[in-house]
This record gives sequence, C-alpha cells and structure tokens, in this order.
Amino acid sequence: MNTKTFSHALGEIGDKYITEANEYTAAKKTRRWNWRAIAACVAVVAVVFGAIPFLNNGPAVSPFVLTAYAMEPDNKLSAVAMQEGENIPVSMFEADNGLLGFVFSYAADDPEQPISVSIINADQQFTVDEKLETISGIEMDSTQRYVFFIPPQDEAGPYSLPLTIHDEETNTVALLKVVIEQVEDGYTARIDELATYERKEAP
Repeated sequence: MNTKTFSHALGEIGDKYITEANEYTAAKKTRRWNWRAIAACVAVVAVVFGAIPFLNNGPAVSPFVLTAYAMEPDNKLSAVAMQEGENIPVSMFEADNGLLGFVFSYAADDPEQPISVSIINADQQFTVDEKLETISGIEMDSTQRYVFFIPPQDEAGPYSLPLTIHDEETNTVALLKVVIEQVEDGYTARIDELATYERKEAP
C-alpha cells in the first residue's frame, strides 16, 4: 500500500471510530480455574507432607525397637527407644519377688496375649523358678514384651545382654547385644551389635 492509498483509507475512517478508539478500555479478563489441576496439586502436597513423618521416624511399631527403662531423679519413669551405639540411662528395678534387674521391652507379636516377662539371669549363684507378675515403678503394657535382666551380683560390669527378637509378620529375626555399664550417676545401656536375618523354616 503506497502513501496515497494509505492517506485515502485513513480519510475514510469516521469520527465515531476515532472517538471509540480514544475511549477504549480493556475489558477485565475472567479467569477460568482448572479445578482438576488444583485438586491434583493439593493431593500431591498432602501425600508428600503426610509421608514425611514416616520417613523421618520409621515405623511406629517394630519388634526391633528396643526400649530401655530408667527412673529419673524426680521419680518419673523414662522409657527411651534405643539406637545402635547410643548410650541410654537405665536403672535397676525391683520385681515382685524381690529380685533386682534392668528392664527392656520390644513390641509384642500379639497384643491380645497376656503380658509376658522374660527373665535373663546372668548370675549363676541362684536360680529363678518363679514367674514375674509386676515390676515396681513400671506399669506394664500388653503391646510390649518385657525382658528382666539380672546381672551378676559379684561383678561391677560391664554386663552383656544377648537378645533374640522374632518378627512373625516379616519372618525375620534380630540378634542384639546390649552392653550395660556403670557410670558416675548410675547405669547406661547401648546396643553394641544388631543383625537381622530371614528366619528359615525347618524342612
């Protein structure tokens, strides 16, 4: 289009259109939300944030989590899940038969079964024939299996406590070695060794 033709075309534009062009304001755009995409994003965020506690803490209940018990200075009971190589305070508790020992627990395979206490006697000077019903200071829970470890009376330690824990759900066995040592203000316990194996059924 040459200059002459363009000028002619420009002259054909009416005043009405020029006025409308000067007064034009852009209309507001209406946003159309993609609700499916928003719902998908919300679902992803919920799953991610919901999974973080499980990734950080691991399973809430596991038979391979060993809990150590101690009596704090204010006579409050402390129950702490043990980590391999970490020293945890422990105390000696008195059973209903008068014996003194350290108390540990792990998750029971069947919480419907009666409360069970396994006695591990490291002292060869006497035998324990009777069953433990209560341990002073500990309110026993049916979801736990308890271990009452009686250390040798004529040794200052450290004491070694071997434990075997079986998980029926995964058919695995954990072998643990707990070491208990006397420190300035009491005792500490730690898991020195922890190994898990798949349990093989006898042919």
